[in-house]
Amino acid sequence: MKQMSFSDIYFKEHERYISETAVMNGKEYHSFISADYYSLNTHPAIKQAAIDAIQTYGTSLSVGQFSDRSPLIKQLEAQLCAVTNMAASCIFTSGYTANLGAISATSKIDNVFYLYDKLCHASIVSAIKSTNCGSEAFAHNDMEELATKLGTHQDKTIIVITEGLYSADGDFVDLPSIAALKERYKFLLYVDEAHSFVISNTQKNVAHIFDEVTAGSIDIISGSLSKALCSTGGFVVASTKMIDRIRMSREYIFSTGITPSNIAASVACLTLLSATDRHQKLAENIAYFRHKAKQNNIDLGMSNTISPIFTIFPNASCAELYQSLLDEGILVQPLLYPAVPKEHERLRVLINAAHETHQLDALINSVISKHHPHDNTEALELSE
Repeated sequence: MKQMSFSDIYFKEHERYISETAVMNGKEYHSFISADYYSLNTHPAIKQAAIDAIQTYGTSLSVGQFSDRSPLIKQLEAQLCAVTNMAASCIFTSGYTANLGAISATSKIDNVFYLYDKLCHASIVSAIKSTNCGSEAFAHNDMEELATKLGTHQDKTIIVITEGLYSADGDFVDLPSIAALKERYKFLLYVDEAHSFVISNTQKNVAHIFDEVTAGSIDIISGSLSKALCSTGGFVVASTKMIDRIRMSREYIFSTGITPSNIAASVACLTLLSATDRHQKLAENIAYFRHKAKQNNIDLGMSNTISPIFTIFPNASCAELYQSLLDEGILVQPLLYPAVPKEHERLRVLINAAHETHQLDALINSVISKHHPHDNTEALELSE
């Protein structure tokens, strides 16, 4: 197989929406790259809500959101508060800027010190480094190391930052253990829920995945509207006092708000999720794929969980396996060097509610026919 360039693998052009299928160059593929976990991107009610918003408010907010706001934003903020049982929220232009704005705002807290999981998203790491505040990373989901660092820095105002669901590894935060540490140590807990938001069986935030954890264990939640909420933009949910502080961030004040159609799409998505159970079909697909992968000894790394994100570690060239699957009409996402170390290259598979069993079988069968799995459970640091 010829050496593939970066452009051969990434930046592909698609001819329509991407869900359980995708179309490129007139060919339809089984698609496992969309983070539209509930497959609502093309739901008639959501498309109509976006169209209606354009008819009423136009295609752009056209002003800074600090000075003027669409009434749809107030509705979306209220829905986000209802899902998380928190007092206030604010909307950003992206999940990346939401983390930049929230962390920038919290850096003004007296004597603040950040402890963050080493696998946190690049936006979190960049935001922390830009503050020039004290910070340390702890090994991924290593509660013993986190406890040690908490004990060392008890003279500071500590903010612990994690992700709800790690997008490159497919595993959840160990929230029960962190909640227990909060009972022992004094700190604020900040969770980035870009991929975990509303994917619990109650279609709420990540705290609802764990029976032993209360929603009040989390102090600040950031997230993205571009995953399960089938739009674009980001958000932060917290106490009223904290949101007032975050609204003063440069990232919030000096950005135009997201478009009315995007706001309306997320409003309609949350309205639909509040009235219907979309989780059951997603959970069935996740369980089926995980069972088939384990049955066929496919190495899933840390993604052997109830999350819709799976990672596959081939024992040969990851790029070649990606291309072989593509040739068979199967689209996955390769995570390759230099984005990751060569020894940790992997394929990322995103499961959604629209996938049919034959599509999941096609992916499993293609993978097992092309590589002999090996064990690769070591975590990967993607944030640097």
